[in-house]
Formats: sequence, C-alpha cells, structure tokens
Amino acid sequence: MHGKGSALSEAFPLIAAGVLVIIGVVLFVTVLWPDSGTSERPVAPVAAPSAAPAAEPTPEVASPPAPIAAAAPPTAPAEKTEKPPAQPNAIVEAAIAGNDAEVQALVKKLGSQRATRGDRARARDFNAKALTHVRKGRYADAVPLFEAANQADPGDPEIRENLGYALLKAGRIDEAESALLAALEIGPQRASTWGSLGFVYAKRGQHAEAVKLILTAYRFAPDRKKAAETYRRQAKTETDPKVRATLEDVVKHLPR
Repeated sequence: MHGKGSALSEAFPLIAAGVLVIIGVVLFVTVLWPDSGTSERPVAPVAAPSAAPAAEPTPEVASPPAPIAAAAPPTAPAEKTEKPPAQPNAIVEAAIAGNDAEVQALVKKLGSQRATRGDRARARDFNAKALTHVRKGRYADAVPLFEAANQADPGDPEIRENLGYALLKAGRIDEAESALLAALEIGPQRASTWGSLGFVYAKRGQHAEAVKLILTAYRFAPDRKKAAETYRRQAKTETDPKVRATLEDVVKHLPR
C-alpha cells in the first residue's frame, strides 16, 4: 500500500502540470488568440444625436384639376383687304400743292365710289324751293330747305353743293366748307364746287390756297372761256376785299 501511494504522490505534480497546461491553452485560445492576426473587431455603431420631434405632417390639399384647353376655332380664310375710300381732303391738299396728276387720280378714285341715293323727287322739290330764296338773296332761308333736300337724297352732289353755297353766303364758313367737301366726295369734277370752296379759303384769308382752288375750278369747267369771263367780272364787282384780291390773282393766271 505504501508503494501505490508513493507512486500516486509522485504522479500528482505531473497531472497538475498537465491540467495547468490545458487551462493555459484554453485561456490562450479564448482570450489571447482573437487579438492577434489581421482580423478587426466589429465597431459598435455610433448613436446618432437625438433628432427634434418630427413636426406634425401637413395634410395634403388636392390640386384642382387643370382646365381643359378649349379647342382652337378653325382659322377663317383671310379676307381680302379693301383699300380705304378716298377722302375729299386729300384731293383738296393735292390741288393746293399744284399736283394735277394726283388730283386726277383722286378724282377717278372718288368717282368710282357709289353714293347712297334716296328720294330724288322729294329732294328736288326741296331744292327748287330753296333756289327761290337764293335768287332773292335770302340765303339763310334757303339753308334749311337745302338741308331737307340733302337728307332726302344724300347722293345728289348738286344739292350738297347748293347747301354749301347757301351756307357760304349766309356767313357760316365752317359749315360751308364741310358741305362743299361732302359735295366733292361724290362729285369731284364739279367746277362750281371747287370755286365755292376757293371762296371759303379766300374769306378766311388763305389767299394762296384760294387761288389754287379757283384755278382748279377753272380746269374742271366744261366751258373755260365762259368761266374766265365770270372770274374777270367777279374780280371787278366782288364786295369782299379778300375774295376780290383772290379773284384778281386768279385772272392773272388765265389765258387772254
């Protein structure tokens, strides 16, 4: 018995040493081994800073539906552009400027425009009554009758001219000019209308313009010899000094 106990006691240190070696290996493997080599430890995630409390979501408002574009109307065919009608002022300006070619062109253009006609018989009745007053020198009394005649038949150039002449003789110069321009609009070749318009300018003191207009009347006169005689006689008998001076200059331009 003594022999067995002695052997055991001798082996005990070896066993203890073996146990220590095993324990050391285990510790080495479990504790020291992960720190060696190239493996990296997992990095713990960094906590993000606490965010402010989220704002309460705004309810979305549905946008109204876009209006449906109306279909474009079909393109109408381009209308033919008509030239504006000639104006009597333009022909007067051309006459004053001495532009005979332009005067003739505008006469042709004005003559191609159709005037609105009315009750010719009724208009002529008023016109005849008005002329009775004119022959007696009662121009103011003739004016309303000529106006009635013009209203009954606005397309009669002679009636428009008669109205302008009566207004001129009644001393209503501006109205006379308007009536005479209206007469030229539908009767641009009437010499007596041009002559009366020349007297309007003469009474206003527009001497040079008046001479040009009366000479235009002479060129449109159907009988120039008779027209020249009338102007020469009027240059001696006219009582208005402005008109008389105008006629005297007109006569200087007439053929002898």
